[in-house]
Amino acid sequence: MSGEPLFSVTGLRVELETEAGVVPAVDGASFAVEAGRALAIVGDAGAGKTMTLLAALGLIDHPDVRIGGEVRFDGTDLLSLDRELLRRLRGDAIAIVLSERDGSLHPRRTVGDQAAEAIRAHRPVSAPAARDRAIDLLERVGIPDPHRLVDDYPHQLSAVLRRRAMIAMALAGEPRLLIVDEPAAALDLTDQTKILALLGELGRSDLTMVLATRELGLAAQLADEVAIMRAGRIVEEASTERLL
Repeated sequence: MSGEPLFSVTGLRVELETEAGVVPAVDGASFAVEAGRALAIVGDAGAGKTMTLLAALGLIDHPDVRIGGEVRFDGTDLLSLDRELLRRLRGDAIAIVLSERDGSLHPRRTVGDQAAEAIRAHRPVSAPAARDRAIDLLERVGIPDPHRLVDDYPHQLSAVLRRRAMIAMALAGEPRLLIVDEPAAALDLTDQTKILALLGELGRSDLTMVLATRELGLAAQLADEVAIMRAGRIVEEASTERLL
């Protein structure tokens, strides 16, 4: 790295208290990404990728989980912020797209309602203006006929359109950092290609990205740097070109 990172994780530990004792789910993970660049965290299922990202953004709140280390975004230590300040930062300057299995879309609300809610949570706009902005975002992420699909429910959309809708909602607050967990999960090869193309387009803007994936090939297409994770630890980090 040549400059100061926009987002950095240093010595992150996530310890789970179990009946068998304390289990280190994340064991001193460290990585960083500069503004305008993309980092891929690559590891097998259970390596600790998702746990690392959730802990770094304060999205784990359980009495049996202990979190330590340092997480900085633009110089601010996220782990030292109170819940309200951190909540304001998430979805505004920082956005995360979880894998679909985590239930990011509410099944009983239309895609447009959910996107408009995300917009109004971070911008003082009217309901009609939020709806118009939601349509614009759906169009930006490549959803066809967004004026019609804005009123559809998640189950009425294909897997790739649901994934696009989740990315659109993440962009509602115009974040500087976008974190995407398993961007191509549960998609067939054709749909994976479409999502990778969308993320590649976003990566060519000023948006900084962190991607968690099992696929080294995906990292090769989208990331400037790659961090390899195994058993809760970052075991290697290098430029994508050097690592491959």
